[in-house]
Amino acid sequence: MKVFEDCWGRISAADCDFGGYTIEDSTVKIYVRGGLDVSQDMGHLFCRQGEHGFVGHCVLAFDGVNFFDLVVNPFEKKDEKVVWADSIALRYKGQSNEHVTAFHLAGGLGELLAYVSISIEAQKFALHVLDENEPALNA
Repeated sequence: MKVFEDCWGRISAADCDFGGYTIEDSTVKIYVRGGLDVSQDMGHLFCRQGEHGFVGHCVLAFDGVNFFDLVVNPFEKKDEKVVWADSIALRYKGQSNEHVTAFHLAGGLGELLAYVSISIEAQKFALHVLDENEPALNA
């Protein structure tokens, strides 16, 4: 695994394909299956890269979390129309509130038909780039 501290300005998590997440001791880790946009100098470091340069098999790690809001908006397609179901929301309230930064992420949720919106306030951010055979949330 390769770890990049404080590199939020070099990535864009606006249309990711998310997997699982963990919350432990004011640390939130979110697995990204694909769709992460990274600066050109970082792209070659990922074992999973799509044809348009978007990458995956990595973990977004937030330490010193003040809050973590996750909203899942499930939908289904009926007769070529999108029908939205009720949103599912989770809120984790942490302990930190000094020197936090706001982070916003969005995208899909694996094979499920759902739109995910995530807001986090945290003291630190790190990107964990996983090796090809490395488990997703052991990072």
